[in-house]
Amino acid sequence: ERATLLDKRARSVAPFDGALAELRAEKLRLEADLKTTDLRKLVLFQELALLKETIAACKAKDGARSSHTLHFTFQLGNVLSTNEQKLDEAESVLREAVAGLTEATGADKEDTLNATGALAMLLRKRKKEREAEQK
Repeated sequence: ERATLLDKRARSVAPFDGALAELRAEKLRLEADLKTTDLRKLVLFQELALLKETIAACKAKDGARSSHTLHFTFQLGNVLSTNEQKLDEAESVLREAVAGLTEATGADKEDTLNATGALAMLLRKRKKEREAEQK
């Protein structure tokens, strides 16, 4: 009878141990994902700060409506659009970039087209389909 109980206990413990090992592996995967997300957030924050510094330098050197300044303004809008809490600011920045690039370089230039596409994608993301289609 003792042997039967030990065997039964072993059969019960083995699945538990297996499930515990799976949970530990899942925990490690989640921790790795969390660390990756934290690093991505840090990189985006640094990119945001660098873009703002670059825009300020370009404005001082070339003016607010120069193609260089507007190119980096467009890049700033792209970075902001990755943050759900910054979508209003991203839309405003991308609108500024599209208007300025259209005026400075023309509607058919690569930067203008890219900025227009980014603005259209952001508008779709924000459920402004009608306005996005006009871009």
